[in-house]
Amino acid sequence: MFKIKGIFVTMAVVLGVSACGVDPVHAPAPGEDPARAQPGESTASSEIAANCSVVEWCNAPGSEGTVCRRQQGCTVQESARECLDEVQDVCGAVVQRAIFITLDNHHRPWTESCILSNSCGGQAPAGCFCDSLCTLAGDCCFDMPC
Repeated sequence: MFKIKGIFVTMAVVLGVSACGVDPVHAPAPGEDPARAQPGESTASSEIAANCSVVEWCNAPGSEGTVCRRQQGCTVQESARECLDEVQDVCGAVVQRAIFITLDNHHRPWTESCILSNSCGGQAPAGCFCDSLCTLAGDCCFDMPC
């Protein structure tokens, strides 16, 4: 009986001591968005956007290729950048006719995007512009400014 109690006491001490050596979990500071918090990093200085887009298809059946959907809580620019990064990581490459689905469920071809078509500062393949003058002319792509 005393031997069993001794084993339980020893286990409790060992587990208790090992738990003291574990790094504490990062708790967001007051006013900080916990969804954007990175371990050991305050989001006040961080501009990392997360969960801004979802890769729905690497190569969708039918006429659409790669499909990304914008998520709420991020700008269209943050969503497009994250989509591009995630497609490279998950799919390896973009399959054309790539589509970006907006919050209002509008399917926009990547050729109409400055960020997704790598056209910042110039003209996107669809003909819209990605420069500072497009706001004056009214011919900006949907994800301006880059």
